[in-house]
Amino acid sequence: MHDCTQRSAAGVGDASSSIARLGSGFARGSLPGAGIAARCRPEARDKLIVATYSTSPPLAYVDDNGKLVGFEIDMAREIAKDLLGDPEKVEFVVVQSNGRFPAALSGKIDFGLCSTTITPDRAVRIAFTRPYLDTGGSVIARKDAGIKTVKELNDPKFTYAILNVPPAIARAKQVMPEAKLLLLDSPSALFLAIKTGRAQAFAIDKPIADYYEAENQDLVRLDTSGTPFAYVSQDSIFMKPGDFKWWLFLDTWVGELRLPLREIRRVVQQVAEEGPAAAALLRLQQILRCRSIPISSHA
Repeated sequence: MHDCTQRSAAGVGDASSSIARLGSGFARGSLPGAGIAARCRPEARDKLIVATYSTSPPLAYVDDNGKLVGFEIDMAREIAKDLLGDPEKVEFVVVQSNGRFPAALSGKIDFGLCSTTITPDRAVRIAFTRPYLDTGGSVIARKDAGIKTVKELNDPKFTYAILNVPPAIARAKQVMPEAKLLLLDSPSALFLAIKTGRAQAFAIDKPIADYYEAENQDLVRLDTSGTPFAYVSQDSIFMKPGDFKWWLFLDTWVGELRLPLREIRRVVQQVAEEGPAAAALLRLQQILRCRSIPISSHA
């Protein structure tokens, strides 16, 4: 894992120790609340079973050596390290977008890391931790389509590729009801559709769109101003509901992952109150090596 991912997952100072204590408490069954049956707990079988995508760079994808890599893969390995003491004690189950929640609800997986956005209709049937990633929707188009905004896609001459999931379909019908929809099951299928000319544009989460746009000079990001695509959304770990102990462990782990944000605000406030103390500025510089976060007096 990259050094920055390690620092973010560990938090600031001794933040990782609280995760270790919580993980050991989960393993002993000493945390409050109902738990997973002993025979199927991750620590009983000595591995985690995690749902993931395999075609969502840079979050989860197969590299040139045939290995699953990416930020969400690193997260799963860090959770295994904190709970089981070994980042390799993970079995990844590759799913498509419409297979994520059935895998969790059937008990096939312990949790899922599939760039999954929290929505109210999903939250009534699946359990989510607090978000680990602030994201949003983006639309990528072929440059030769000659369009610059999402609103220009609202024309029957254009084919618009999206994942075959209810939120994406509803958003497409709201923003571009006249466009032809091409429903597909994975980010790689969306990308292939636009590269082969089956579609002129496709929608995907912002981190994945960032990757594809940077790697392909024949593609362009469309302006989403004034549409639901411009809204900020949040991705979360998801799991089968009903096990408070397991949810508490994962939710606390994500909270520790985000700790550097709070530490940055604290140090910036310290600098504002005490002046440019060398120690405080040095600590801030160390944190910001792993975070592209602007320093503000209002942090």
